[in-house]
Amino acid sequence: MSSIPLAGAYRYTRKGMGVFHLPLSRPWTWALTHHGMWSVFVHDVEPARPGVPERRHPLHPPEAVLGCWLALYATREYDEEAVEWLRGAHGLESPTRDVLPAGAYVAMARLAEVSTVGNDSRAFGRDAWWWPPGASCRGTVAWWLEEVQVFEPLVAAPAQRLAPMDPELLPELRERVRLARDGIWRPEVYATPALTLRHIFEP
Repeated sequence: MSSIPLAGAYRYTRKGMGVFHLPLSRPWTWALTHHGMWSVFVHDVEPARPGVPERRHPLHPPEAVLGCWLALYATREYDEEAVEWLRGAHGLESPTRDVLPAGAYVAMARLAEVSTVGNDSRAFGRDAWWWPPGASCRGTVAWWLEEVQVFEPLVAAPAQRLAPMDPELLPELRERVRLARDGIWRPEVYATPALTLRHIFEP
């Protein structure tokens, strides 16, 4: 039986060496690679059906993944709600869908901690990436990342969430991480749309 609790914060107790696939929609990937976002919120989505709206079920990670590396994969999905959230919470104007890398790994990070909205003071207006003043809460279960390393995007096929990384891709991924850590490769600066009057005067 898993020892991971269903409430409260918990951290890894050992550093795992495994690398697991974690898909993220854009522009959340851009917030992570270019603006220091350190938390992700993972859900299963139950589609809407007659008389029942869509439901999002927040997930805790499997115990075996805590403390391990996540290979963060930019999906082809572009989340318009994320665009609005980033604008309202941080004043960030996200690059358009045709600018940001898609279908590629863009960063590595260690899954360091997990906490729930009712048991972590960072959720109550104290954490800029969870529930900042003036913006909606991003979710009830936060996966906290450490040792984030952005690297040159590595194009790859989609995979199942939290599947072990394809071993054939690992050597190239590790080389790109090394080049980024050594400063030989630097993140590209993506163009963002100009703010419009509507954006400036939105409440």
